[in-house]
Amino acid sequence: MSRYTRLLEPTGKRHGVRGKAAGLESLISLGLAVPRTAVVSDAARRRYGRCSQRGRLVARLKRELSLLELPAGAGAAVRSSASGEDDARESQAGRYESYLHVRGVDRIFEAIRAVWASRGDDPPARMEVIVQRMVLPAVSGASFSRNPVTGADEVVVEAVEGTSEALLQRGETPRRWVIRGKRAPSNWPPLPDDVLGEIARTTRRVASELRYPADLEWAYDGETLWWLQVRPITSLRGLPVYSNRISREYLPGLVKPLVWSINVPMINGAWIDLFERVVGPLSIDPLSLAKQFHYRAYFNMSGMGELFGKLGLPGDVLEQVFGLVATTGRSPFGFRWRMLRHLPRVARFLVSVSSFHGRLPRWEAAMVRRFESAGQALDGVCELSEAIEWIDAFLPVMREVSRMRIVSLLLHLIAGQLGHRAARRSGVNVASDPSASDPRLDAYDPSAALQHLTEAVAAMPVQELADLESIPIEHLLDRDAWRSVKAQLARFLNRFGHVSESGNDFSAPCWSEHPLAVLRLAAAGRASVATPGPASRPSKGRALRADRRLILRRVDRERVGAVSSQGFHLLRRWAIRCGGDLAESGELDAADDVFLLSLDELRSLADRRLDGDGLRAAVTRRRREMREAEEYSLPETILGDSIPESRATPTSEESVLSGLGTSRGTFEGRARAIRSMETFGEFRDGDVLVVPFSDIAWAPLFARAGAIVAEAGGLLSHSSIVAREGGIPAVVSVPNACALLDGKRVRVNGLLGTVKVLP
Repeated sequence: MSRYTRLLEPTGKRHGVRGKAAGLESLISLGLAVPRTAVVSDAARRRYGRCSQRGRLVARLKRELSLLELPAGAGAAVRSSASGEDDARESQAGRYESYLHVRGVDRIFEAIRAVWASRGDDPPARMEVIVQRMVLPAVSGASFSRNPVTGADEVVVEAVEGTSEALLQRGETPRRWVIRGKRAPSNWPPLPDDVLGEIARTTRRVASELRYPADLEWAYDGETLWWLQVRPITSLRGLPVYSNRISREYLPGLVKPLVWSINVPMINGAWIDLFERVVGPLSIDPLSLAKQFHYRAYFNMSGMGELFGKLGLPGDVLEQVFGLVATTGRSPFGFRWRMLRHLPRVARFLVSVSSFHGRLPRWEAAMVRRFESAGQALDGVCELSEAIEWIDAFLPVMREVSRMRIVSLLLHLIAGQLGHRAARRSGVNVASDPSASDPRLDAYDPSAALQHLTEAVAAMPVQELADLESIPIEHLLDRDAWRSVKAQLARFLNRFGHVSESGNDFSAPCWSEHPLAVLRLAAAGRASVATPGPASRPSKGRALRADRRLILRRVDRERVGAVSSQGFHLLRRWAIRCGGDLAESGELDAADDVFLLSLDELRSLADRRLDGDGLRAAVTRRRREMREAEEYSLPETILGDSIPESRATPTSEESVLSGLGTSRGTFEGRARAIRSMETFGEFRDGDVLVVPFSDIAWAPLFARAGAIVAEAGGLLSHSSIVAREGGIPAVVSVPNACALLDGKRVRVNGLLGTVKVLP
């Protein structure tokens, strides 16, 4: 091997090369097919770059280019490989010359000299040149492990017939595929489906192994898929990638300032607490892990990815366990060698997690006592300053609840993934859910309790039910005929009155505040037991153990969720108390206006650092901004911190909407969008239930639905689980489903993940 012309061998060792050459060595080390390549070193440029040395370099090239084993008549590609070129900071793509189809030693030499000459007036520190055997492709192109424009976690493939010159130099419009799952049909004969699938899989693998968003060039000659170069997607360098794939499930819709100012530090702080238990102290601002765009919540997925990266886990691990992106087959939470750096902490954390189920009953009882004490203290609050002291004491309690909720959620998601894998290996039905008939869940599901109220309402005379719409509920329930209903309603609200349509948004009214909506829901329902789920799937061995683990984890998740819901109810009581006092003093028009202020503004008001005029101005401005924000639809992924160009809420003419199928089956019926509990009574048995997200509050409607469509969610979101329990087709993660489907007749296919609008 010459000191001036080196053949890149598949050893995976670095030889000190830079730019494109370093990228090629990375591809070779991963075992990918790379055309035979030689590197003309920078030392050769310094020694042979003068005209007087031309003969000596040509003679050496004649001897050593034989290493490329160029077939007769075949040419070579001659490209620059400079320091700083194609690195993570800047690509400098196109800055230096490149030559394709170069034949003969003399012409190769001239091409090398031309590349050297293109260094210009501001030359790089080093300028190597790669000489690569030309591939004569049927199809060639580029692939990106992330969308280079939006930063979305999807593979983008572009291709043209012949060489990539048409794509990279002449600007020809390529064929384009955006691949989010494991498979995508090519629908283009020159590029078979299996080759397109291999391109997507390899692109994801290269990005994962090299630990940066990757831009690759490839060529397919009809037999072999060749990889020609790799570089970072520099458009994504340093820019945070925000996504609402997960956040729209837990903070859906427009998030009011008070909810944002309390929830984000509390929930993101809980994430940081958990990471610090595993990797040690971190200097991370909880507010940096989330951002609002037009009052909608987005999580900083690049920031979360950095946290998981400290353990060697993939950056999109959360989206994988939520079932929102394709997995590589390996458990996203599996062991990584990097964990050894934090072995003592990791071991202690795993021991703690292993006893999670056993500790939960004692924790639940202790938390209920703390909530009771906090509620009594809240009843004694008289001044705004005292209310601020109360919230400062209560938020650490809720941060602990958030930590427990995160752990219970992750354990349930991981158990679900393991259960599905074990079921597939055992050949059992993975579409069913083994927890469908577990009686322990009844304590946390309002559906069964609501059934007793439904039966009592169904026994009422027709005229009495007609009065439900015309007579104030407090007067109606005083009638003797309504005595049984009043008793059942009191029992129901005593158990579930704290539940709201969004368990994390304490600005949403709870059931105890709207007993009329609960009665309407009961009156619209049918007096029968909930639809039974499918029979338990016949599992044994590993699959049976996985099913038991999944049942256990779901019970834990619902248990912690119930505690969390009670805590958020206390936050609502506190906010309404503050708002009511401010409304009485004339500083706010209504108690609910308090949700348009931030916690810091309430502190300033308590300290008299904010006057009434400033308060009213802020409320008026934000009310206007939120009305305007309702008219816009934002993309799923946003690159950078600036607000993207908004577009009006779509009125799509598309006949088929796509999402994630989470419960198989097909159903046709009228779609009814239910956005809040006030509209529960509009839903009729057999309708297709369309919801913006899923929470325990929607459970009474699920059993009556012919199919479920949700704008948010994954495989183990509440709507998906309940749908599988009842054998109801379900499709989730369907953008703008409420606006596009309400009132239309649709066909829901839970296997394909599609919702077709019928004529």
